Amino acid sequence: MNRRPLVSGVIEGFYGRPWSPEQRERLLGWMNEAGLNTYLYAPKDDLKHRALWRDPYSADELKSLGALARSCRSREVTFVYAIAPGLDIRYREELPLLKAKLAQILALGVTTIAILFDDIPKTLSPEDEARFGTFARAQIHVTHEIQAWLRGLNPKTGLWFCPTIYCGRFAEHRVPENAYLLEIGAGLAPDIEVLWTGPEIIPETISVESIQEVARVLRRPPLIWDNLHANDYDLRRIFLGPFAGRPIELHGVVRGVLSNPNCEFEANYIPLHTLGAYVNASGSWDVEAALDESCRRWLPSFRCQTRREFTFEDLRLLVDLYYLPFSAGPRLEQLIADFDHLIHHPVSEWGETWARFERTADAIAALFVKVTELEDRELCFTFYRLMWEIQAELKLMRGYLALLREPGSPERHYTPKVHHDPRIYRGGVVARLQRLMPMDGPGEFRAARSVP
Repeated sequence: MNRRPLVSGVIEGFYGRPWSPEQRERLLGWMNEAGLNTYLYAPKDDLKHRALWRDPYSADELKSLGALARSCRSREVTFVYAIAPGLDIRYREELPLLKAKLAQILALGVTTIAILFDDIPKTLSPEDEARFGTFARAQIHVTHEIQAWLRGLNPKTGLWFCPTIYCGRFAEHRVPENAYLLEIGAGLAPDIEVLWTGPEIIPETISVESIQEVARVLRRPPLIWDNLHANDYDLRRIFLGPFAGRPIELHGVVRGVLSNPNCEFEANYIPLHTLGAYVNASGSWDVEAALDESCRRWLPSFRCQTRREFTFEDLRLLVDLYYLPFSAGPRLEQLIADFDHLIHHPVSEWGETWARFERTADAIAALFVKVTELEDRELCFTFYRLMWEIQAELKLMRGYLALLREPGSPERHYTPKVHHDPRIYRGGVVARLQRLMPMDGPGEFRAARSVP
């Protein structure tokens, strides 16, 4: 029996500034290059997608959405429009408003709709509580009413659904026992696609077994909303590493894989092209080969306005700096390990470790200069603040190592004379709050001072 092709592509589903029309056009070009077939429109801060979901789109807004939908069709990319009414919908009363809003989208020729109930309050109004009894039943009611209405207008219209419990963590890692998911699985029409992020909101890995488990509960293979490269939860981070941690065997147990990537559009070339390599692979999947190929294809975008040359090695170093949520790339992991070794051993034992640390620090300093000189200024400013931060940290670290190398220097606190005023460097409200609740290596928090 022939399986349906995997749904694969991009969710513009992050919190923060939505992408511009021009960026979305470039996105579709990248998706064609990568062999991705689906774009889900769900920017959390398009107010009329979520917070003001009842408000109709203006003529100009519809013109922009219509142009995007047409561009998707011209590139053979499925355009999926998502609406997220769950923050404050009155499930029993507001179906007419939801239909009126979606009617605007259907008039643009859109044939797939998604209803999202993620990241919302988990309580019903007294009226909805009396009418439906459970959260799941209220959501199923709205979804089925919308499906019947859509099918009445066009029998080929597809419908997707994002549950409120959309990962294993929210089910306390007891998915087979979760009453909400069991009710969704049993009650939701089988031809409605259900989105799922995996065992975690941002899972390092997604196993075949975990997907088989949730598929039994949902009574259908899930459509993966993959947050591996999402960075809206920490805007001091960005992720350039490859799509990884998902075995190729997932192809056989999911409906598809969609990436909800970095807020910064320019940062998503490698994440999306390696996703394309993954979903189009058969038999085997080589993450490193996909990363190298994506770097080679992206490299021409890194032209400097000066005589400096931005090399393949420079780009790989940039990727290592901003790799994936759970680790830096290999060269930066080595840098961290080297510094840890240096500060815990006498200078007489530094040897090649110190030389290697210095070479990498020099390479990062040179990389920062090249980034500032890029012709593509959007690309430059995507990384500028982040690279300023890392090169400043490395100056601090090198100054401390220089202090330790002074003959007869006892180990002591290091107070730099320039650039690192404690009221300025690592300053601000958030930094001060973090010092009150420091986090240790395993991720545990403790108060800086215990209550007596």
